[in-house]
Order: sequence, then structure tokens, then C-alpha cells
Amino acid sequence: MHVYIRKKIAMNSKLTVSKRVVHFCNKFNALNKLTYLSVRSAHKYFLNLYVYFIDIFSFLLLINAYYIWF
Repeated sequence: MHVYIRKKIAMNSKLTVSKRVVHFCNKFNALNKLTYLSVRSAHKYFLNLYVYFIDIFSFLLLINAYYIWF
């Protein structure tokens, strides 16, 4: 009986470990998806900023050229 209980406990602990691993993997997956999405949105945001910056920069260059030529 004692050996049986021991075996049962061992089985349960193994099960909990596998459950924990699965839980951790699910958590990690969710985190990965979240970071991926946030990085993508940040990438879009920075791309937009970059485009705006180029627009402003070219506008300033145009004004500069205007002042230089005229």
C-alpha cells in the first residue's frame, strides 16, 4: 500500500510538472504574440515618423534652395 501511494504521488508530480510546462509554453506563446504585435505596431509608427521626417526635411531643403537661388 505504501509503495502504491508513493507511485501515485510520483505520477501526480510528473503530471503537475508536465502541466506546468504546458502552462509555461502557453504563457510564453501569448507573450511572444504580444511582443510581436507591439513590435509590429511600433515599427509602423516609426515608419510613419520616418516618412514625416523626410517630408519635413525635404520641405526645409526646398525652402533652403529657394532662399539660396532667389
